[in-house]
Amino acid sequence: MSGRFQEEHLHLEAAQRRLKQEADIQWARQREKVIRTLFEPFQNLRRSLEAAEKGASAESHAEGLRAVVKQFMDAFLNLGLEEVPGKGARFDPNVHEALTVVTVRDRALDNVVIDVINAGWRVGERLITPARVIVGQLPEDFAEPAEEPAAENGAEAADPEPRAEEAPAEEPPTDEPRAEEAPAEEPPADDAADRDPEA
Repeated sequence: MSGRFQEEHLHLEAAQRRLKQEADIQWARQREKVIRTLFEPFQNLRRSLEAAEKGASAESHAEGLRAVVKQFMDAFLNLGLEEVPGKGARFDPNVHEALTVVTVRDRALDNVVIDVINAGWRVGERLITPARVIVGQLPEDFAEPAEEPAAENGAEAADPEPRAEEAPAEEPPTDEPRAEEAPAEEPPADDAADRDPEA
């Protein structure tokens, strides 16, 4: 083995050792971060258990457990845990597990998560547990409702109502005097009546 080849081999081994040491240090730091994050909630959980064993009231015990659960959740969120989109999200088989489907009559709800039975969680792009959900689905015979034609000016069309017959308009009063009607002519008297009876 030549001296140059041996020197390169030693450099390679040294580089591999450095990489392994750096990886070990990084892994130790990550473990420390996780332990530090979860240790306080764990301590509180132990205290809650000790209080229950000493006869604490049910309400006090429940309150303590709720506080511990919140601490654990905050710790998980600090480590990068996030909830999978749930109600109202489009169904995604990569993050959702459909337990059942329900019939919907709205196209906007087709293939949409209607309800969440169990929340799903992930860290970054890595799924921890899928969300177990109920999904909406249109029936096969679904038909869009017919749209009613809109009236002019955006008002809804309405059946015209029959109008009441209008009374004839009264003539307006006038100041001009009306012509007096001529008196009726009397019929001519009989000639015999006008004659003198003695004649």
